[in-house]
This record gives sequence, structure tokens and C-alpha cells, in this order.
Amino acid sequence: MIKIIIAEDQKLLLEGLTALLSKETEIKIVGEAINGKELLELCVRETVDLILMDIKMPEMDGIEATRIICKQYPATKVLILSNYNEFGLIVDALKVGAHGYILKNTSKGQLMEAIRKIMTGGHYYDDAVTKTILEGQRNQPEPLSPKISITKKEMEILKLTAEGYTSKEIAQMQNIKESTVNTHKKNLLDKFGMPNATAMVNQAHLDGYFDKA
Repeated sequence: MIKIIIAEDQKLLLEGLTALLSKETEIKIVGEAINGKELLELCVRETVDLILMDIKMPEMDGIEATRIICKQYPATKVLILSNYNEFGLIVDALKVGAHGYILKNTSKGQLMEAIRKIMTGGHYYDDAVTKTILEGQRNQPEPLSPKISITKKEMEILKLTAEGYTSKEIAQMQNIKESTVNTHKKNLLDKFGMPNATAMVNQAHLDGYFDKA
């Protein structure tokens, strides 16, 4: 059972999403919030697997709420569900650790695909958002972060991490110790200057590292 909180300040959309997802047998809606502060209060009381997060909310917006959630509750996934397909907002959301970003005009099927992929360790961006990311990358005079020197082994670890594999699984695939994988991950986090693996993978994606691999 996937336990979900929906954070959305538009009452009609909040009710609609709750009704829509409540029909899915694999999902349980454990809370609703109309701003980031209410969301954080709910997270104290509820064990949450995934948060559907709006960006533009009063009192505390979705970017700041995502930053706090990803820091305080690293096991909780965050999927941004927004009206705004803007490169700057997408970058801000991914840098604080969001696991995916889709638009509110998405279909139910695509929403469920995003939820399932994220819950199995992956990341998800719908086609329109992916196009905006690619166009934004091309229009950047320089990469979003300074050029980082990554070894071949670190690149392999980074790609497998992005695909949702755990350190234990990566160790088995690479025929190395799990502690060695964790050392590589720590080195990558230090190089990217990111607080967690999700933010690191997002940054690598934004900087085009997977396009080059």
C-alpha cells in the first residue's frame, strides 16, 4: 500500500485528486494539506511514502516544503504536480530533491505511471517537462554547475543510482563491496555539493551527464 499526502491549495483540485486516487487499491490517502506548513504538521503524525506537491501555495510553497521533507524524511518521495512548466521552477524543485515533476493537465494513467516509477526508486518527468529541461539546458551559456571531474567507476555508480538501484544491488552488479559503493556515492555527493542522492541525480540530469554517458 502506497501512503500518500496531497498538498494542494485549490480545494476543488484537492478533492478531485483525492477522489481519483482513492479508487486505486494500491493507494491510501493519509492526509490533505493546503500549504507547506500543514503538510509538515501531517508528516509528523503520519508515515508517508509519497507526497503529491503543488508549488504555488500560501504560507510555505512547495519548493521550501520539498527541501524540508527531503532533509527530514529521506525515505519519503516527492512528486511535483504543477501548472508551471518553467525551467527555473523545475530546476529549483529538482535541486531540493524532488523525485519527479509533472503537469496538472496530465492523464490519470501518466500520474499512476509516475507514482509507480518513483516508488520503485526511479525518477519521472512528463514529456512537456522533459522538453523544457532540454531546451533550458541548450539555452544555458554554461552548465548549471561547474565542470565536475567524474571517474568511469563513479559514472557507472551515478547511472545505476539514477536507475533506482540500491547500494547493495549496485555492489552485486559491479562485483564490489557495498561499502565501496557508499564511498563512491559520498565522493559524488561531495563533488556535486548536494545533500542527498536524489538531488545529486537531478543535478547530473540537468547538467547533461547522462546525455554524455
